[in-house]
Amino acid sequence: MADFTKEEVITKIKAGQSLDGADLSNLDLSGSTRTRDTLSSSRQVTPNPRLNLEWSDMQPINQILQSEVIPFRTNLKGALLRRANLYKANLSWTDLTGANLRGANLTGAILHNTNMNFAKLVSTNLKDANLYIVWLIEVDLRGTDLSDINLIGARLPDANLEGVNLQDAYLKRGNLRNAKLTDANLKGADLRRARLNDAAMIRADLSGANLKGASLVNANLRNSRLTKARMSGASLMRAKLEGAILPDPDDSRLL
Repeated sequence: MADFTKEEVITKIKAGQSLDGADLSNLDLSGSTRTRDTLSSSRQVTPNPRLNLEWSDMQPINQILQSEVIPFRTNLKGALLRRANLYKANLSWTDLTGANLRGANLTGAILHNTNMNFAKLVSTNLKDANLYIVWLIEVDLRGTDLSDINLIGARLPDANLEGVNLQDAYLKRGNLRNAKLTDANLKGADLRRARLNDAAMIRADLSGANLKGASLVNANLRNSRLTKARMSGASLMRAKLEGAILPDPDDSRLL
């Protein structure tokens, strides 16, 4: 049973009171238009590092978080959000550092400048989410589908992306230094000017990827596939390329 009723939670959020350690699992947080309008005017929430929203239906919270004028800068550090429904939530500028989002539904979520460093994102549904300039330092994204996703300028150093589907993903100017990309699918991905220094990309499929101006210094590309990849201006200094299938240097279409 949840520690508070819906009305008590709304009152506490509106007043900026702490929900530290609160268990809100299975709580129905649906509300009227008046409630959503009132809460959307609140711009800060007291940090609640152990907030438990596990199994909660977050659809009403999506509406609370949305703000057309000023982003709702919520602090959800360390929140338990396993399997939470955050469908199309506007979480721009939200601090989700260390949050547990395993199996959560973030389909269509807006995560501009969201801090998700060290968050647990295994098997999280991020389909159609917008992760522009998101912070994902040292996150575990195994089991997620990141195909065709907007990760332009994203910070992903030390992230675990082993076996992840990143086909046609937009990673332009992304920071993937020391990322684990073994067996990852990067077909057709936009990696222009991305930083992939020291990345482990063993057996990664980069067929047709755009790597123009990318930095792959000391990257491990053993047995990777780079067929028809665009690599003009890319730095491969000290990169490990044993067994890699490289693009045809005479193919003018790759310039």
